[in-house]
Amino acid sequence: MRNRCVKTGSKHFDKETLNQLLIDSGWEGLKEKEILFFYN
Repeated sequence: MRNRCVKTGSKHFDKETLNQLLIDSGWEGLKEKEILFFYN
C-alpha cells in the first residue's frame, strides 16, 4: 500500500510534502532510491 501511495503521490506532490504525508500516516519517509527514481 505504501508503494502505491509513493507512486501516485509523486505525480501530485513535491518530495518534501509527500515525505511529510508518509511520516504523518505512520509509514517511513521516502527512501533515497525512491527520491532518485521519482524526482529526477
